Amino acid sequence: MKKINKKILFIEDEKYQRDLYYKIFTEAGYKFKAINDPKNALKIIQREKPDLVLLDLVFSINGQLIMNKSREKGFNFLKRLKQNIKTKNIPIIMVSNLSAKGKHKAKALKLGADEFLNKAKILPHELIKIVEQILEKEKTTSAR
Repeated sequence: MKKINKKILFIEDEKYQRDLYYKIFTEAGYKFKAINDPKNALKIIQREKPDLVLLDLVFSINGQLIMNKSREKGFNFLKRLKQNIKTKNIPIIMVSNLSAKGKHKAKALKLGADEFLNKAKILPHELIKIVEQILEKEKTTSAR
């Protein structure tokens, strides 16, 4: 396993997804941390300074999935990250089991996400490749 000196933070309420992504990214050589609630995520992001954030769009609220409110929670958190001086330049990939086409993707990209992916349809090697491309793009952009 090659060692990559990049930190990925995953904000996801489903334990299965957190465990799966942990395995995918650590096997690819990344430093990986997953948290289950965006409530304290901003503080964690500011402290940990990840190179990229994977952000789930839909979160359960008190154990219940309330689609409209939950979806807004993901979008609102993305907006907060992009408006914060300390976090606005961190690349963000939004992930969801909702369609990666149409209005959700358009809104995520408009709010500043670098990509919007469907968790159920993306293969591990494809996800790693997309992350590598975004990190490489970020490296060349910040070097200017």
